[in-house]
Amino acid sequence: MVLKHRVAFCSAIIIAVVLMAAAMGKIFFPPEEIEWFYFSIGMLEIGLIACLLIFFKKWITWILLALIFASWGGYAFFWMSAHLPCSCMGSRVEFPPQFSFYVDVVFWGLTTCMGYLLGASRIIVRMILIASFFLGWGGYELASFVFKRIDLLGN
Repeated sequence: MVLKHRVAFCSAIIIAVVLMAAAMGKIFFPPEEIEWFYFSIGMLEIGLIACLLIFFKKWITWILLALIFASWGGYAFFWMSAHLPCSCMGSRVEFPPQFSFYVDVVFWGLTTCMGYLLGASRIIVRMILIASFFLGWGGYELASFVFKRIDLLGN
């Protein structure tokens, strides 16, 4: 196995372990207000783990994952700025609001770098940087919508 593929495999394992913990938390301990939403995201994370472990040698896998982490980073940023937990690991385990945001940022950087290492061109990486901003914004807006929905259900 080529060195870059070994690095990609190790990176995939690290991300897969964290995603699996997050998925299990969301599936088995979702916040009561919007169980279906967190259950769906948990199932999506399991699908992402499978795709990542099967296609870890392909740059497109890493670039698509970078875009997902950008949107999740925006989602976590909303909860961090509101000083509330995002329940990104389910409702049973609560981390400080900054934790999920920083994990998403680190994984976004790792997946972007892995995409470049495995063959994505510089132009694609630049496009990812621009698209990540807009997807992060979209994640922020989604979290705002979720917050309003929870707030309405609570009142």
